[in-house]
Amino acid sequence: MNQRPLSTGRRSLLPALLIALWLMLPLARPVLAAPLDLKVPAEGHLHNEQQHQQIQEQWRGRRQQLLGQIDQAHQEQQALQRQLRLLDDRLALARQQLARARQDQQAGAELRTGLRDWLMQLLDRLEQYQQQSLPFLAEERQQRLERLRQLLADDSQEAAEPVRRILEALQIEAQYGQEAEAYPQQIELAGEPLQVEILRLGRLALFFRSPDGSRAGVYDPLTRQFQQRTAADSAAIDRALQQIRREAAPQLVALPLGRIERP
Repeated sequence: MNQRPLSTGRRSLLPALLIALWLMLPLARPVLAAPLDLKVPAEGHLHNEQQHQQIQEQWRGRRQQLLGQIDQAHQEQQALQRQLRLLDDRLALARQQLARARQDQQAGAELRTGLRDWLMQLLDRLEQYQQQSLPFLAEERQQRLERLRQLLADDSQEAAEPVRRILEALQIEAQYGQEAEAYPQQIELAGEPLQVEILRLGRLALFFRSPDGSRAGVYDPLTRQFQQRTAADSAAIDRALQQIRREAAPQLVALPLGRIERP
């Protein structure tokens, strides 16, 4: 009879024990949830690995870009070096050409100086020859010499022009020896001025005749004076003048040429 109440008491403690256990469950939940928190570091580590791979890929791309820029810069440097060598070669060639041009210029200046000296000598000889030759067209020939001297004194003139003009003067002087002409001129006869008509036979002789035919003569190159001749010589000079003026048919005329003597 004493055992039943004990059993009844144990039964009354069971609900209380269950309620106490139920109340203790919230305190045990964190202990049970702790294994779930291990996923957070794993996910963070995976995220970091992905970022690291992305950074590596970015650096690999940047590295390839930099390597390409370095290669391009190297190629540009080589191209600039080739261009620099080309410019150096051109500069060396230009210096050689400039040196040759200076040498040619100096040689040309020396040649022009030598040519002008030679032309001056030639002009002096031409003037001396004119002074020693027969005194015909003296004013015209002297003016030609003066123009040639002025041309030679002008440094702005090219050397070709004085050469051409002097050769032209020599040609004119040479033509004088192949011509016969008649022209009026005033001469000095026996110390007196006399207006006459001159007959020139090349460079061989000069004859004169007064307009009225009363006086006629020839130029003596030894005395460098005009000398009066005889009436017969005057008639021969008159016939020669008529032929030169085409007033008479060509025929032989005996003119007083005199003897050719060395001065």
